[in-house]
Amino acid sequence: MAYLVDRKYWLKSNAGQASGKYLNVYGNEQVSNLRNVTLYPKVDGANSQGWFISFRSAGLKLLTALDTSYGVDHYNGSDNLGNCDIYQEYGSDTDSVILMESVDASQNIYRIKLKNHSNRYLTAKTNDVVKWEASNGSVSQQWKLEPWNVPSSKLITGLGIRSIYNQKYKNNSTWMQTFGCAVCAACSVSAFYKGSDYILAQAFADGMYDESVAVKWANAKYFSTVQITGLTQAEYLTKIREQINLQKPVLVHMVGSSQHWVVAYEYSGAGTSTDQILMLDSVHHKDDQYGVTRTLNISMDLNFDSFTISEIRTTSKK
Repeated sequence: MAYLVDRKYWLKSNAGQASGKYLNVYGNEQVSNLRNVTLYPKVDGANSQGWFISFRSAGLKLLTALDTSYGVDHYNGSDNLGNCDIYQEYGSDTDSVILMESVDASQNIYRIKLKNHSNRYLTAKTNDVVKWEASNGSVSQQWKLEPWNVPSSKLITGLGIRSIYNQKYKNNSTWMQTFGCAVCAACSVSAFYKGSDYILAQAFADGMYDESVAVKWANAKYFSTVQITGLTQAEYLTKIREQINLQKPVLVHMVGSSQHWVVAYEYSGAGTSTDQILMLDSVHHKDDQYGVTRTLNISMDLNFDSFTISEIRTTSKK
């Protein structure tokens, strides 16, 4: 079978020295520029081992499920030239655009090549190191794509990892860039229940929001919503899991020194911790029309804030 764009995969190394090990972002389910990509035994539910093969304007990229604004990257420093790390994918196209070369498509086995570097392939090394090296014809440069099986498989098909608009997009109004997270989140849910795109301009025309009161939840198009407040953080996660099991996205409102809305659409493992919940998040760089997918723990730490969940809104099709 051929790989699917925007499907979530584990990438298992075929190398003998890496037997049973998977491509992994180093650390405790966090992202940052120049964070090492390593090999590690499979950990159920660890989004540090989840990867999306996704198109961006410059071409195909391999993005971490922790935060799809980060992808695999070629390190150019003389101290560790050719190391594989993660880096914010926007603006680093030379070091992050990839080509997928089939070894055995029926088994989902591929080689991963950098498009803009001469003869550089993703390579499993000893001691769990991952580098970009010249083609060597060996299994150390072969990767087996294993699809994730998660409770929200229908949701990701319906929503897609780029189905939330970017509130920070340069062509948006100043109000939208500053306060538009709830509107972007609501539009994503409308699009899910509608079964096709639902753009910001249409939401405004339909009276779903204005810039004086933000989202008018009673006017939500294609879905109804029920507000839930007063729960503990663990109880909110339980409610989110219950709704995802019903194939229903959940609107999540977080507060700290500021506030932010996101859409919960997937959990992995037991789904009992914030690093196991995937969100559609409307905060991205100003030149991209779309937002990103992030784990809840990373969304909660956005802009170095420390958010907690203050309410959720369950959703149902109208």
